[in-house]
Amino acid sequence: MSVAREMRMGIWSGGLLLLIGIPVSGQDADLRADSSEGMGGAGVAVVEGVSSVARNPASLTMGDEDFEFFAGEWGIQGSFGVDISAGNDLLSTVDTLDDLYRGLAFQDIQSRLNAATPEATAADFENAMELVQALVGLDGKGDGVLGTMGGGVHLRIGSFAIHATQVGHAGISPFFDLSIPGASALTSSSLASLFGNSAGGTLSPAGTQLSNQLKAAGLIGDSDSDGTDDAEELAFHAQQALGEAALSDPAFVSAMESIVQATNAVSGTGSSSSTLAFNGSGVEIRGVTIREVGLSASYPLLPGLLSIGATVKEMIGETFRTRLAVEELENGQDLLGELFKNFGENVERTSRMTIDLGVVVSPLPFLTVGLSAKNLVPVEFGFAGTSESFGVDPQFRLGVGVSALGFLRFGVDVDLLETSLDDLVEGLKSRYLGGGVEFDLGGDLLGLKLRTGGFTDLSAGDSAPVWTAGIGLKFLGFFLDLNGQVAFSRVEVESSSEADGSGSTRLPQRMSGSVALGFEVSF
Repeated sequence: MSVAREMRMGIWSGGLLLLIGIPVSGQDADLRADSSEGMGGAGVAVVEGVSSVARNPASLTMGDEDFEFFAGEWGIQGSFGVDISAGNDLLSTVDTLDDLYRGLAFQDIQSRLNAATPEATAADFENAMELVQALVGLDGKGDGVLGTMGGGVHLRIGSFAIHATQVGHAGISPFFDLSIPGASALTSSSLASLFGNSAGGTLSPAGTQLSNQLKAAGLIGDSDSDGTDDAEELAFHAQQALGEAALSDPAFVSAMESIVQATNAVSGTGSSSSTLAFNGSGVEIRGVTIREVGLSASYPLLPGLLSIGATVKEMIGETFRTRLAVEELENGQDLLGELFKNFGENVERTSRMTIDLGVVVSPLPFLTVGLSAKNLVPVEFGFAGTSESFGVDPQFRLGVGVSALGFLRFGVDVDLLETSLDDLVEGLKSRYLGGGVEFDLGGDLLGLKLRTGGFTDLSAGDSAPVWTAGIGLKFLGFFLDLNGQVAFSRVEVESSSEADGSGSTRLPQRMSGSVALGFEVSF
């Protein structure tokens, strides 16, 4: 089974295990499983019901004209949601590495590159160049797999609410490391043995430029005395394996310069563990489970016009972190099993207090404007054994809601500030903009609501929109909300392989779903 396929199985099978407190690969910095998920996530000014405080604590008294502290809606709700996204080409890059290491037995190739007598063939050099190009693919900032899964219980008594939730976040992020004296040398034997069975050829302009750059990095001379400089031979093999475009890629050139420097440092030492097959690149898995207990209250300063609200909450976080180097992927370690093992061995638990505030204004009967400020006291949960931490920063979101024709409701929300998710996937940031519409086709006792919408990430210029849909059912006070979200853009999960004959599988770049079940009644 390929590493990418194992990663996919781990991501999907983790959902059930999260219910017992194990965070598995999963997305968003704040998962809210409520009705607004079907409206593109817009809920600061329009969401109502038992769990509305998750969007805006002022919503508990939104629109109330005859206020009494414990009057109004009473209810209880249980919910669960999952959100998974895969950025760019991480999964196909990992699968390419798997093909090179396992399918083409790169350890055997490295053995021939390390041989004391010339054994390395042109194909061995070309496969090594393909490996370097694949490793360079791990260096994309913001690439990775990010997911969130969680659930909770909400209790509402008029203008007061209590909630207890658990949300797990996890990210699989690539890292690229050919540092000196890191493990990235082409050989542990002599340069004469490395190039002794190799021959060069006619270089293209890009190949000539790469050859000159390798010479400047320290690969000087003709070690095997065949009339062609070592740098020219290596550039020719790269040209044959990768084509013109790769040779001019600054990231590839930089990697080759590092490899040349490492080769000069390691050649002749016999240290096979310092060669390219054991380079320091790989993937890092980080996760955090946050258990949250909060008390919310709301008050209409101007009944029917202006309401304010606040939530005081304790957040208990458990973090874990592990790294898998390329050679560990080659050895076929199961990422999911590795994740579970390291969660039990490398956990740090932290408890923090913070507060949410919210306001809702209804200047016109059909118009509502809301503002929520979450986690006003920044919270951090440290990763065990490191100085790094998972941070939950303040989030400010503005929302507008419009009602029309008695059965239509529109909502639009936008984050006022950018949120960093760098603690899970390096370089990843998020800033939400979304909206949607709800069609109310029923009454209070027997009801049907249909929702649709979409959202995008303003912090990512190439972010594809995510489309949403949901349905709400109500019968004699009981309600059920089902919501789904999907991006029509696709990512490659498997790459073609001559070794195992597999084809590519394309999956949505982002998928999520949520369900909420509860009961509410008015007094």
